[in-house]
Amino acid sequence: MAKRQTLSAGELAQIPPNMLNSLPALQPPAGVQPNFVNPEDRGYILNSVATVLLCLMVSLFANRVYTKLFIIRKMGWDDLSCTIGFLGSIAMYIIILWSTVLGSVGKHQWDVRLVEYLSGNFVTVSFSNSCFGGSFDTAQTSAIIVFLAPLTLLFTKLTFFLLYFQVFRPLRWLRVSVYIGATLTCAFYGAASIAQLVFSVPRPGQTWLEHALSGEFNKADVLSVPLSAVGLGIDIALLVMPIAAVMRLQLPTKRKIGVLFIFMFGILACVGSLLSLYYRVVSSRSPDLTWNIMAVELVT
Repeated sequence: MAKRQTLSAGELAQIPPNMLNSLPALQPPAGVQPNFVNPEDRGYILNSVATVLLCLMVSLFANRVYTKLFIIRKMGWDDLSCTIGFLGSIAMYIIILWSTVLGSVGKHQWDVRLVEYLSGNFVTVSFSNSCFGGSFDTAQTSAIIVFLAPLTLLFTKLTFFLLYFQVFRPLRWLRVSVYIGATLTCAFYGAASIAQLVFSVPRPGQTWLEHALSGEFNKADVLSVPLSAVGLGIDIALLVMPIAAVMRLQLPTKRKIGVLFIFMFGILACVGSLLSLYYRVVSSRSPDLTWNIMAVELVT
């Protein structure tokens, strides 16, 4: 795993304020000059894809709500879970826009001024010891992301377990599988949210910036790969369970194929999880965080 090249809070405080705007957030490769004026920026790709997915999500969620309220006229626990996951996804979308439009995600880290990297879109002109607290900086945004993402995934995946329980209730083996899967999912993502929050939030008497520059903050990044791997396993289970259940149902062949086709859309979730795992590994092995994290956020 590549080591993030950062300064300590003490070293940063000793740098004259007029020099901070000329220092890159990462030492560039040999022969490469930092470009603070017109850097290569692929953040628009993330914004475009996220916006398309957001529109698709909103339309499907609205269709679900309309169907439950005006056609079926019955709501369930899966609807509550789905709504919480939906709101979490909206919040994640806003953070994505924040990180690209106002932040540095999508640019090479050596094309970002050190002061911008540490303070997000709140660029501090006079950078002294007094700036080590107060502003809503990159560290605080990162803390929100690492805490919110597991919770959003928890309620999104819990929706499917609750749905399977309703649809395939007569199948005892599937009910047991739902109990086990839902319990493990809640325990896993709940523990992940708590752990990420503990690693990302500063200790008493410590400012956000000081914590961001400490080794403790990097533990949240270390957990990202194993968390993504377990998430992929849960997605595979969510894909296999309904397919195995439908195969055992006494249905006409054409109808069975149609039902299987609906549940096999879960392959898209598995592909997303697999790509998330791949890009998290790539990001963990490279110090160029602002460039590589874009792909992680996109597939997430």
